[in-house]
Amino acid sequence: MADMCRWTVSKNAKRDFKGYCRVALLFLIAGIIFEEGALAQTSGDLMHRRHSAELERSLVGLFQEVALATKRGDWEAVGKQMQEISGEIGEYKKSFGIDMMPRLQKAVTTRNGAEVLKSLAQVIYLDMRAQFRAILSSKLDHFLDAKERLDLAKEYYVDILSGNVKRKAPERAQKIESEFVAAQGALGNPGFYIDLPPSPPDPKRFEEATKTIEAEIAAVYTYFKE
Repeated sequence: MADMCRWTVSKNAKRDFKGYCRVALLFLIAGIIFEEGALAQTSGDLMHRRHSAELERSLVGLFQEVALATKRGDWEAVGKQMQEISGEIGEYKKSFGIDMMPRLQKAVTTRNGAEVLKSLAQVIYLDMRAQFRAILSSKLDHFLDAKERLDLAKEYYVDILSGNVKRKAPERAQKIESEFVAAQGALGNPGFYIDLPPSPPDPKRFEEATKTIEAEIAAVYTYFKE
């Protein structure tokens, strides 16, 4: 009787083990199929995020932190945040001939929170333009780098600049959104997205789209032209 019990247990264990193996094999196969099908589709969405996240923290995150600090009246923290981006502001001066540092320093000295945030919004706009310029200077040859820069520029618009545009000029907001879509399409598809046919980049269309985006934003934020 004991031998029979052992045989039954052994038989059941083997059957269960085989069942587990079959299930594991099915999951493995499904995983391989998913990876092969999804890798090309999602690599463009996954691989670009590290650089974008770092840049976003330095400006979008900084904007949010400064907004909170001005509310608290923590002007020492605001001043430190301005110093953290002094290097970037120097680059914008070289690239666009606009020196934001005196304006920011004056706003901090006079404890003018509204002016600090207005100036920071312009800093973010300048960095958006810098992202567009960097993409164009590469002739759109580096898809992932171009995509992460374009995604970051769109984050700047959506998170910081779009509120005023939508409120003051809804038609311009629609135009900007459609031109971001056009700019994305102009990057082409080197094969990262399997649900879309491969296509070459179109630098001319990208430049047209981004120039329109810049102009439509500046038409609402008129002080950006100063």
